Amino acid sequence: MSEIYPWLADKLASLNQQTATLPHALLIHGPRGVGKRALGEALARNLMCLNPGPAGACGQCDSCNWLRAGTHPDLRVLDLASVAEDDEAKEKDKKPRRTIAIEQVRAALAIMTLSAHRSRRVILVDPAEALTREATNALLKTLEEPPANALFILISHRPGSLLATIKSRCRLIAIGAPEAHLATRWLGEQGVSNAEPRLLRNSGAPLAALAEYAEGKDEAREQLLRALERGAASEPVALAERLAKVPPADFMRWLQCWLYDLFAQRFAQICRYNADRAERIQALAAQTDGERLLGYMRELNDAARLTEHPLNAQLFFEQQLIAYTRLFERNSHG
Repeated sequence: MSEIYPWLADKLASLNQQTATLPHALLIHGPRGVGKRALGEALARNLMCLNPGPAGACGQCDSCNWLRAGTHPDLRVLDLASVAEDDEAKEKDKKPRRTIAIEQVRAALAIMTLSAHRSRRVILVDPAEALTREATNALLKTLEEPPANALFILISHRPGSLLATIKSRCRLIAIGAPEAHLATRWLGEQGVSNAEPRLLRNSGAPLAALAEYAEGKDEAREQLLRALERGAASEPVALAERLAKVPPADFMRWLQCWLYDLFAQRFAQICRYNADRAERIQALAAQTDGERLLGYMRELNDAARLTEHPLNAQLFFEQQLIAYTRLFERNSHG
């Protein structure tokens, strides 16, 4: 299971002090990349440990060893990774699912009909918004009449998309981005280069910044920015083909940061996300119309909502990049 991050230590300590009075369900919510899953897992470790101490789970008892091996009989984890593994075992040619189906929920809830091996049974769902409607209803029915000594830990990046009835049966735990100095120092300890700008363009989320570095996304981002620097000559169709394997969420984040800098440079002479390209951004900002630029930014915000749904990434990228080139057409001013 995951480590606990320094910016979550106080929150975990507070929860560990409340183990005797915790409700039957928690909803840990906040932006991606701030460690919500790690917090839920650390709390589960402490609750299921046979010899917990002030710092949490002992890490040495049978329960901790089972948790470390992923074989604890009183813990079930529902996430997209485990669902994808199930799919691959059944149909190797099938694409990984983007939802958590009712079959997975029913299988997890089955442990609630059994006696706990120790004292507490835990079901962790990550992310809760991936549950299908049927899966959500099955979970809700259990939350309405929760079994004794059971804890549901729901993780959510978008709590606004969850049913109000689900949220009303959980204690809400908000996790925001950590203070910049804590996140920057931690990223430096992980060997991440250019930690400050990475953190900035990832909305202050340290784990997202780490993933950008660790997964080698710099080359793809650089390829996109070099093309965007060319304005109307950026060749959107060819570029979309080259970037087809880039995760849509990353593509949209980089593009939105670029557009923010164009807008800010035009109206306030500020370049926040791409300071190393400020001179070129300034030149491009002078070539486009402010109203057209603002309209395109709004279109991007709407398009960003599609990044978590099944789509043809290459075609999606083409559409956004073609719209970008139109910002610099001569008739955009009139």
